[in-house]
Amino acid sequence: MEPAVFGRELRAQCAGSRYEPYNVRVVFGEEGIAEASCTCPRGGFCKHLVALLLTCLHRPDSLSFHRPLREILTGLSKEQLVTLVESLVNREPELLTAVFAAAALAPGKGVDEEIVRREARRAVSSENPDLAAVTLRGMLKEAGSLAAEGEWEGAGAVYQAVLDALVDGYDGLLAQMDEEGELAAIAGDAVEGLRECFAQGQPAPVVRRSWLASLLEAVLREIDLGGIGFAEPAQEVLLEYATEEEWVSLEERIRSVLEKSGDSSWEQEMLVDLLVSWREEHGRPEEAAALVRELGTPEQKTFLLIAEGKVAEAVELAQRHLAQLPGVMIRVADALVSAGAGPQAAALLEGQVQGENPYWSYLEWLAAYHQKHGDPAVALVWRRKLFFGQPSVKGYEKLRESAASLGVWEKVREEALAALERSGRFGILVDIALAEKDVARALELLPRVEVWGRQEYLLKVAEAAGKDHPEAALRLYRDLAEKAIGQRKRASYREAAAYLKKVRSLHERLGTGEAWSRYIAELRSRYARFPALLEELAAKGL
Repeated sequence: MEPAVFGRELRAQCAGSRYEPYNVRVVFGEEGIAEASCTCPRGGFCKHLVALLLTCLHRPDSLSFHRPLREILTGLSKEQLVTLVESLVNREPELLTAVFAAAALAPGKGVDEEIVRREARRAVSSENPDLAAVTLRGMLKEAGSLAAEGEWEGAGAVYQAVLDALVDGYDGLLAQMDEEGELAAIAGDAVEGLRECFAQGQPAPVVRRSWLASLLEAVLREIDLGGIGFAEPAQEVLLEYATEEEWVSLEERIRSVLEKSGDSSWEQEMLVDLLVSWREEHGRPEEAAALVRELGTPEQKTFLLIAEGKVAEAVELAQRHLAQLPGVMIRVADALVSAGAGPQAAALLEGQVQGENPYWSYLEWLAAYHQKHGDPAVALVWRRKLFFGQPSVKGYEKLRESAASLGVWEKVREEALAALERSGRFGILVDIALAEKDVARALELLPRVEVWGRQEYLLKVAEAAGKDHPEAALRLYRDLAEKAIGQRKRASYREAAAYLKKVRSLHERLGTGEAWSRYIAELRSRYARFPALLEELAAKGL
């Protein structure tokens, strides 16, 4: 509704599922769309944006054209701007937040930190994440202007206010509302702003400590949220700029949180990693190792033991604490191999696959390890167990590779195919036949594929049969077409027409054009009361 062009900006309203229409906006840059937004629940690049762009493309006469919005506003007098803002605030009281935020950063008045913080908090507490994002982005822009003038502490105060407000207010509910991660990204931009203030300015010691404390709280919030990418790269900036003296108080805060975290938890691991990373960053590997031994999770301690060459202790710790974490156990095994303890790594995982339901990733690791390290007979044992437990075409190919290296592929192949046939796995048998270019075998097996999965295989086999088995392919495509027609949907009719086009091509190859003409005429007659189908056939020239 009412699409309008303002220079390189396209704006409109779009009817949606809610009573109020959505506000849609697209900004074009040198290489296409530079920015896009919509006030619908999805936000970001949504169907309402697509509708606006299609309107612009197909109905250009519906657009009204104007000068860029900034140019329009610049042409207004101060009194006109004041009146306009008053009118907008009276209509939308939530805009007061943006007004107060702008007033707190008025040129020549310095930064009123109390007001800036209050308005940042007010924006975050709004029930409208889009309005909050607009307000906070405006504050970051003003902070950038202060930085450009060398007002580093003032700029840092604004960046810090935005970051603190988001850290305090970005709970589970707001994270859920922030579907596109816009507010989380704004927190990251505030962090980048503080990084520049550290690098370019010379903040007073008390200011430095305050900024570092805010960065730490951002890191802790990210850990609390479970690692969603909030306020990146706060940890990197924290480690880069915290001096030894400043780190003392920061570490006290980290340890206080660590005391409340659960043993062997992800939170514990991240907090210990933070403490360790600062020491490694400052060339203190011995202290870092001591911290892991004191506070680390079993996983962290296991990897430390491997790095220190204490293989037996590492294996014992992994067996006691990590057995139910297959991804971690695979990483432990890889670390052991890298440390020259391959046999111990293999023994560790072999001990985990003795039950009836082993983790298949362990079997894959063991097969690959023995194949690579010179024991193909053992590799074949694991490949066979893996394939017969979880048959797949990829597993079949790896089984062939392993058996061929021992010269026993024909025997293993016969056994594998017989086992699949006994268990009724005809779909996989068709896939294997196609992988081996045995189309005749695939055609023979196709009728035995389970009915619920046969449709998928009809198309696979038809495509493969087209070259050397055109009559069979023709029959399969006809079957596919008529099954699609039976679904009684426009999309299915379009699919059927595509299949019938292939049928016509095959008839032409076979020199049986008259048979094709009879078939398509009979089909058109049979479905004469299906106009949508006839339209799709006509669209394909059928």
